[in-house]
Amino acid sequence: MGEPKVLDHGFTVLGDGGEDPVVDIVLIHGLGGHPERSWSTSAGPAPTSENHRRSPVARIGSWFRYQLRRPLGIVSAAESMTSNHPTSNSKRRESSSARPIFWPRDMLAQDFKNARILTFGYESDPRGSGQDNLYTLSKSFVARLADKRMNHSTRPIIFICHSLGGIITKFALKISRDARGAEERFGTILESTRRVIFFATPHAGSELASWGELLTRIGGVFAVTNSKLLTALNTANDNGQLEELRREFSKMLGPQLQVVNFRETKPMRRNLTTRLVVPLASAEIANKWADDRTLDADHKDICKFSGPNDEKYEDLKAVIKRCLDEISR
Repeated sequence: MGEPKVLDHGFTVLGDGGEDPVVDIVLIHGLGGHPERSWSTSAGPAPTSENHRRSPVARIGSWFRYQLRRPLGIVSAAESMTSNHPTSNSKRRESSSARPIFWPRDMLAQDFKNARILTFGYESDPRGSGQDNLYTLSKSFVARLADKRMNHSTRPIIFICHSLGGIITKFALKISRDARGAEERFGTILESTRRVIFFATPHAGSELASWGELLTRIGGVFAVTNSKLLTALNTANDNGQLEELRREFSKMLGPQLQVVNFRETKPMRRNLTTRLVVPLASAEIANKWADDRTLDADHKDICKFSGPNDEKYEDLKAVIKRCLDEISR
């Protein structure tokens, strides 16, 4: 069975968690992002096989020796397969190693085989036809997730969010908290959430950057400048919706629902200036149930990992493991 095709919109299951998953891990990208590309990075160096480690001069020397020995009939089958061209084998290896690493599928699903892992996609590109504002987008997210969990609505949830995907998640949890009547089924989402892991999500304006400035910076990084979602989020137009969301979300935190903020420390250069897209103070949550950390990465690459030994991935894996240990008690 091949790897699942990641849908641009809605949920794609990347790991089914076996017969009885212990947790749903849900990923949501940010503005201008994608449910696969936002979490993908190019692979590292090609495998260092003996042939690949040798210099080009050494490989060419091997090829000439092969050519001299071939008429004498003393060339092995293995030599024949690997020596027809001095660089052919290494090129094949380099090509195969260039496959992007989509870590939720390639690493997370392997490290946590008892977790169901889902990535969510939504229209976040202003060139598209989507006209969702924050409320309708967040409501669609929580409704689809509730439907996806219809037969196991009490299973614990861990959210992993990048940038403005964290704001959508916080709003979705607020909708879940306030759900009544026909939408009462949404309430199980907040009740089941154990962790929200934020990567470079702005939680508050600061002296270094107002909400409007933060949103403009984030839009600029992803070449999104005229999004209706950006307009809806801008406090100059929505009477402080994001500040209210910050206060309401903080009230939801406690022993059962905790958060981890992974904050960027590498600035990005744009329009002749170099700075953090989301300043450290803006990416914090002033609450004892919030764990504020830093990662050696910029706003765009903070949620992209080069391999299983990437320190950033090891930090994330430790957070998830700790949460699963708490769930199993």
